[in-house]
Amino acid sequence: MVSLGLAAVGSKFLYVSDAGGHAFNAYSINPSTGALAALPGSPFSLGTFSLPIGLNARPGANALYAADAGGVDGLNINPTTGVPTAIPGSPFSSGTNLFLAVDPAGKFLFTSGDDPPGGIFAFTIDTTTGALTAVPASPFPIPGQTVLTASLLAS
Repeated sequence: MVSLGLAAVGSKFLYVSDAGGHAFNAYSINPSTGALAALPGSPFSLGTFSLPIGLNARPGANALYAADAGGVDGLNINPTTGVPTAIPGSPFSSGTNLFLAVDPAGKFLFTSGDDPPGGIFAFTIDTTTGALTAVPASPFPIPGQTVLTASLLAS
């Protein structure tokens, strides 16, 4: 397993990327001890050509996002079972990226673009569905950036 990302959704569930397995592992968090227990059905596949790396959750919501080859996977997390389902429209196009960040208010998602011309992709997050919409003029260039230095965001 090659894991480069993990994210907690609320205080109930933890998700760990497995790029080598084209999936992510999911755990429930014991609220008293912090011990983890694998969720039934875990690991959850994102598809054969998926390569989930960075993970991030939307604060105060049951949404998880995975940086992937060619886009960002958006997932709604069932608040009772922790089982993910794809957000309509997912994956959201952003080119190849490794990491992503969600602002503290949960209104915006940002990811680095590794494909030419590179830069930072910015999205608004729909407060009802969790769907992503590209911010006008995105991706935003980074002065002096080359494709080899594009992977700069971490959560």
